[in-house]
Amino acid sequence: MVKTWLLDKVQGNFESPATLAIDHFWRWISTSASHLHDPNIYRFVHGLMRKTFIQMLAEFKRLGSHVIHADFSRILLATSKPPGTAHAYATYITTAVTSHELFEHMYLKTERFYDFLLFMDSANMGGIVCEDPLAVDPPEELTIETRWNIQTFLPPAIQDDFGAVIQFFIVELFKIRQKHSEGSRAPFRVLRNMAPELTQPDPSKINEADATREFIARKLTRKLLRLVGVIQAKQRDASIDEELNTQFQFPVLPGSHLNMTNALLEFIKFTSTVLGLASDYQVEIGLLKRNLLDLAGVREFANEALFRNPCEPLKLPNVPCRNCDTLRDFDFCRDPELMPYGLDGARPRWICGGCGGEYDRIAIEMELVRLVGSLERTFTQQDMRCGKCKQVRSDNVSRHCHCSGPYQLVLSKPEFRRRLRTIVNVAIVHNLSRLRVSPLHY
Repeated sequence: MVKTWLLDKVQGNFESPATLAIDHFWRWISTSASHLHDPNIYRFVHGLMRKTFIQMLAEFKRLGSHVIHADFSRILLATSKPPGTAHAYATYITTAVTSHELFEHMYLKTERFYDFLLFMDSANMGGIVCEDPLAVDPPEELTIETRWNIQTFLPPAIQDDFGAVIQFFIVELFKIRQKHSEGSRAPFRVLRNMAPELTQPDPSKINEADATREFIARKLTRKLLRLVGVIQAKQRDASIDEELNTQFQFPVLPGSHLNMTNALLEFIKFTSTVLGLASDYQVEIGLLKRNLLDLAGVREFANEALFRNPCEPLKLPNVPCRNCDTLRDFDFCRDPELMPYGLDGARPRWICGGCGGEYDRIAIEMELVRLVGSLERTFTQQDMRCGKCKQVRSDNVSRHCHCSGPYQLVLSKPEFRRRLRTIVNVAIVHNLSRLRVSPLHY
């Protein structure tokens, strides 16, 4: 999905559901001793937070914004505002939302604007950052921000090629849009019979779409075909060169769960998936993908051509800071701030973004151990479900459903093993000894 003039990171303290009293009560629960913690109270307060958060997102939509991504720490909005007015709109929308009685104890802060953005998920995105949202004229130099977690799962020899292609695509599409949006704001016209001319399309939009299709069909296709040929030549050389062969080996990361062997095929799948985020040009991107797959000797609708995210996420939600009680979601497989750094795998310090204090690693590790126990109970105590009509088995005797369908596990054994393997990988990478011992017997 391609959006323009994106308002990113509307920060807020969503610990408070609606009133300051509940906020103080929630902070007391978070800092209480373990024997005072009641799961029912936690579930009740978290339910209030969730309901209030959903109502706030509905308020953003009512005010004319499109919600791209939202969690308790960040909201990503897409607007149609031109340069120079996006900052004023951000001020208006945050003021209008917080003036509501239900959200008066929430604090929203606008941190970043994007002129252009390709968004896949919170860990895979790239775009043009608007450094000066008050400026009317376009910037002389573009500030590009790219964050692609899937890139790290490609072999080191082609990771830079993937990043260069995506950056080239983002910059060229932004330049095309910038070129055809100049002077698109026509002066006011007199409407006959008070009826707008809805049947006439915008000429600038048509020209922009035609120019983008021409760019994909010509420049982008030629660039990728040439790059795929270069990768094929390197891959052939790597089969006889041991040192170069190591550069075409797929890295094993904490979230790895796929058995990938063909570097060229994975490069084509990853690149085509990211380019396909431009939803208005699915036909052109589909033709490009088919031509690239032909070079790799794979049919377009084959099972090998399907893209699957190579990273299995492991999230620990609502981790509190022991100094300021700020909540944060820990994504151990995709957050670069949590990953070890350096050649020796030095352990990073998990720092709170609010106060700069360090998180309690032992407490986080014990929460992951409890997560393993919860996953075990979920698997052993789960219901059987019909594979045909999806109804839960109502007795303990019948082997088949009344519709003649076989009963199956809701959480299958392969899925259960894959989740446990991800937890083991996280324990090994982050040197969590207690967690590493707990699930290994599975």
